Amino acid sequence: MDIPVYFRSARNEIHVFSFFLGLYIFLFLILFQPFFLHKMELRSLLMYALSIAGFTSVLCLGSYNLVLRSLPDSIEKWNLRLEILWNISHLLLISCFNFLLSRFFPALDSIDFQTVFIATFLTGSIPLSVDIWWRYKLNPASNSEANENEVIMVKASGNYLECFIKTEVAYKRILLRQALKDYALEHPGLLRVHRSYLINPDYIEEISGNSNGGEILLLHDVRTPYSRGFFHRIVAIKTATSD
Repeated sequence: MDIPVYFRSARNEIHVFSFFLGLYIFLFLILFQPFFLHKMELRSLLMYALSIAGFTSVLCLGSYNLVLRSLPDSIEKWNLRLEILWNISHLLLISCFNFLLSRFFPALDSIDFQTVFIATFLTGSIPLSVDIWWRYKLNPASNSEANENEVIMVKASGNYLECFIKTEVAYKRILLRQALKDYALEHPGLLRVHRSYLINPDYIEEISGNSNGGEILLLHDVRTPYSRGFFHRIVAIKTATSD
């Protein structure tokens, strides 16, 4: 259960996932009318489904931002157990909202909370399970052989590496079980700027800081720190780019 997983932190990824999660919930409730929804009139059903879908999307956005802002250190230690507990808390909150919302619809006001929770869990677990499978099973395995020229940055996280890979419109992240020093030896075109970071110098857009350390802005707004022990390399990069 302590399998390391990467946390979705790219803003565009979060927005897209939240939107499509809400869209899935809306279409699923309207098209299949599962559980007790067949009792509702069409207008009430539309209002109910839209409310649940909207709350789900907003909750997803808010929850991601809360973790990113309040618990940034936990992202590096994020694992499957935390992911499952996090998703269960989402389903519990959605169930509470669902139960309170049902009180406003005569066709649903006799439904108890246990039934609402079971219905919410069964409905929501489908897209969440697919998302976990895609991000933590299929995606890392299918993209582990990324070309060095496509690598923007590599970040060490425990026994794993988090690789930021360039795509046409943004970037994707994959996990590799490998030591950073071994990965650096296999990819000599990448530059070490910190004991936990490798970068592709071709994707540097801006360097800010001094001899005590600073930050490097890379392609697609990927940012990485550099430490003073590697400052001479940063000076060489600045000199090369200015020439």
